[in-house]
Amino acid sequence: MSTLSLDLARAFNNVSYNCLLKTILKKGLPLWVLNIVRAFLKNRTTSLLFDGQTSQLFPTETGIPQGSPLSPILFLLFISPLLEATNKENRQGVSLSFVDNTNLMVWSPSARRNCQLLEGIHKVCLDWARKSGASFALDKYQLIHLSQKKASDLTACISIPGFSREPQKSLKVLGVWLDQQLNWKLHIQKAAEKGDKQLRALARIAGSTWGLDFEKTRLLYNTTVRSSFCHRAQVWALGDQG
Repeated sequence: MSTLSLDLARAFNNVSYNCLLKTILKKGLPLWVLNIVRAFLKNRTTSLLFDGQTSQLFPTETGIPQGSPLSPILFLLFISPLLEATNKENRQGVSLSFVDNTNLMVWSPSARRNCQLLEGIHKVCLDWARKSGASFALDKYQLIHLSQKKASDLTACISIPGFSREPQKSLKVLGVWLDQQLNWKLHIQKAAEKGDKQLRALARIAGSTWGLDFEKTRLLYNTTVRSSFCHRAQVWALGDQG
């Protein structure tokens, strides 16, 4: 199995209004949703502030405003055609996305064949980007080959113009560290280090006779320390079984 991690350049700023509205129509959403989104996006202006000087307002004809709770939802609608195109049943792989980060995953008997599959799916991504006005940041691409067979060749490189990095030995995907053998040792190490660091920080503001009381200390522990080293435990905690 191999994973190619893609990153959209200036994701929210490059959202095309026309493409977004067309996608909403294709999804069959009610007309009132389309009207709300159109009203939310139209007549937007921007000014620049530099060194105490403010520029004149100029129209903003692309992009969705960051900071609005509606913007992530609109971005998911905008990028949904990309996921549909890369997840067709006749493809030997799957694509997953979280905001501007998209991961293409394929599987076959060899890493070299995986690279060929990824190259084909990447062309689909570029075709979507060309039609939607988006662009990918090639300098942020990362490739990793995954196999638990010690004899597997995990050095195959992918042929994508503008991308020449060799396969990574580890890759962080949505907060989870993947290593080439999928034994999760790296993720467990990183999680333990992060949890220990947060626990030490918590100890500085809470003591048996001073600082935060037990209830507030427990709340901080559950929301920071515990959530940190238990992140995606349902995936990596199974690594030693079997």
